[in-house]
Amino acid sequence: MHLKNLEIGKKIMASNAANILLFLCIFFSFLSNLFFYKKKYSLSIYSYNLSSIFVTFSFLLLIFFFILPILVFQLFMKILIP
Repeated sequence: MHLKNLEIGKKIMASNAANILLFLCIFFSFLSNLFFYKKKYSLSIYSYNLSSIFVTFSFLLLIFFFILPILVFQLFMKILIP
C-alpha cells in the first residue's frame, strides 16, 4: 500500500510540473511572438534578441520545473527506501 501511494505521488508531481511547464512555455512563446512579429519592431535586432531571451528562459524553466524536481524526488526515494 505504501509503495502504491508513492507511485501515485510521483505521477501527481510529474503532472503538476508538466502543467506548470506547459503554461509557462505557452506564455513565453506568446511573448516571444508578440515582440518578434509586432509591426513597430518588425524584424529588428532588438526584437530578435528579446525573442531569443524568452526562448532561452522557457528552456531554463523546462530544466528547473520539470527535470530537476523529478531527479531530486527519485534521489530522496532511493535514500528513504533502500
